[in-house]
Amino acid sequence: MQFISARKSDVRNEVTISVTGKIGWDFDGGAMINYLRTWHDASEKLILDIFSFGGSAFHALAVYDFIKTNGYSVDVNVYGMCGSAATIFACAAEVVNMGENSFFFIHNAYDETSGKEDETTAKVTDRIAQIYKAKTGLDIRTIRRLMSEGNDGAIMGAQEAKDWGFVDNIIKEKKSVAALIQDRFLPGRTHSNNDNNESKAMDFQTIQNFFKAVFGRDVSNEDEAKAAMEELQANPPAVSADAQAALDKVNGRIKALEDKIQASAQLQINDDAFQQMQDKVNQLAEQVVALSNANADLVEQLQEAEAQREEETDEFSQRMEAISNNIQRASLFRKADKPEAGADKVTAQSKIEQASQGATVVRSSGMDGVLAKYRKSAN
Repeated sequence: MQFISARKSDVRNEVTISVTGKIGWDFDGGAMINYLRTWHDASEKLILDIFSFGGSAFHALAVYDFIKTNGYSVDVNVYGMCGSAATIFACAAEVVNMGENSFFFIHNAYDETSGKEDETTAKVTDRIAQIYKAKTGLDIRTIRRLMSEGNDGAIMGAQEAKDWGFVDNIIKEKKSVAALIQDRFLPGRTHSNNDNNESKAMDFQTIQNFFKAVFGRDVSNEDEAKAAMEELQANPPAVSADAQAALDKVNGRIKALEDKIQASAQLQINDDAFQQMQDKVNQLAEQVVALSNANADLVEQLQEAEAQREEETDEFSQRMEAISNNIQRASLFRKADKPEAGADKVTAQSKIEQASQGATVVRSSGMDGVLAKYRKSAN
């Protein structure tokens, strides 16, 4: 359940709550308790308008206990059907009013999944029977018989529910004072045979109250009321200053309430606008945090890349330095081992000439040609 359907009256200091649909699904007991605890204390009268075939007994028992333990004054109006778990709500009321065309249904508790009764449901049935006893004053045996009637429980009309004590009053169609006076005193009205004495007495009581409140006149019977009505028709009274002042006062209160409602509506609009602005600010803050985190990650990545580059540069420099050192060492080594230009040739030439001049060497024209060629190449 997303919300509680309620209507508050500041004038009468009461709140009317609709109990409709399946209890525990369409009407949530926990939501009802939270709503009452947050918005309405026991100084306000609760009026429950019930149209429900029932539902979860546990949701209904929770609300029943909350109402009773917190001292709420409750009236219940039954329209159409008050069945099963919904009857527990009705029994929390001091006064139960029921439409004359409505029904009241009680039965033993059962498991909704299996449709059977077990040890747990039997305990629930016992508790519900005790609640019915507190409301009706009936003994437990009678109540259990009603709950087990026909194996499915007892469905009662308004009058039967009143006879058993579940209902205090039957709501009948209301007539305006003008309609009552017209029916009673104006020409052409014929009373129906169905008009019983109780109904006539109630209607006349309404007419008496009207004459007393509006015109300040007491009428004790229908003849006096009829005479007063004829007199008023012949000489319509002017609106007194007191009556006008009272009317102005009522209109002033109505205007004040309308202004209060309008101010509350405007405040709600302002609250909604502020909440929307706050949501946008929160979204921007989240975006800023996300960008900041992304920037921090980027800086960290750049620092890691720079460190890696410096490391690679140092390694490259070391390698180049090593190669340079190796080249220098190789160059020095070759310079140290290389003889001066022409040294080898001169030495070889000298050795050849010395050998050719030895006593053991037989000289020939071929030998002389070799020596001449060698000298030429050496030069």
